[in-house]
Amino acid sequence: MSKLFKNYEECESVIIIMSEDLSDKSLKNIVLAMNVSASLLDDKDKIYRLTQTYRSALWDIPEAISQGFHKYLRINAEETKKMLSYHKKHCPKDTTCKVCSNKNKMLIRMRNVNERKEPQIYNK
Repeated sequence: MSKLFKNYEECESVIIIMSEDLSDKSLKNIVLAMNVSASLLDDKDKIYRLTQTYRSALWDIPEAISQGFHKYLRINAEETKKMLSYHKKHCPKDTTCKVCSNKNKMLIRMRNVNERKEPQIYNK
């Protein structure tokens, strides 16, 4: 799977974009995998950790289940990489850019999903 991405940074940005349809629980696992990956030294290890966590989260996406996780990841990662490559060259760098706004929304959602919740015992 490491051949799918040039480096970890590319892998991380592709998976952030592709995580839009995941549940909060799966998204939390992705965030934890990104945190663990930050402590790893080798890009191959980082990519493996993140892609394996993303694969396990694909149970949230019916299309991935019917198509097969490996095929779904490969096809969508290639499409997302092409989109990000085009975006990098042609981004208007203002508030009208949908790619930038979607990525920012995902980053905010990822940050918020990992916030601590008040324990149930105190919710009386």
